[in-house]
Amino acid sequence: MKKRFAKLNIRRDGHPISGGAETLLVVPKVEMTDGKLFNSNQDRLYVLALLLESVGIDAAVRLGPPELWQQAISDLNRH
Repeated sequence: MKKRFAKLNIRRDGHPISGGAETLLVVPKVEMTDGKLFNSNQDRLYVLALLLESVGIDAAVRLGPPELWQQAISDLNRH
């Protein structure tokens, strides 16, 4: 999966996808099954990564409670 995201440049600020990442833009067909978009977690993460590059992490963290983001970051440091 890391190879698929290798050319993405996710930053705090949103920006147009560039640096060759647009050539990776093969978005899977949008379907919902059992309450989940797309067919696999890999597809979901790929689309999320593209969106994060476009809108930036600062915009994304405003979508959920700060405590949950902080817990997720703390868990990253433990693994």
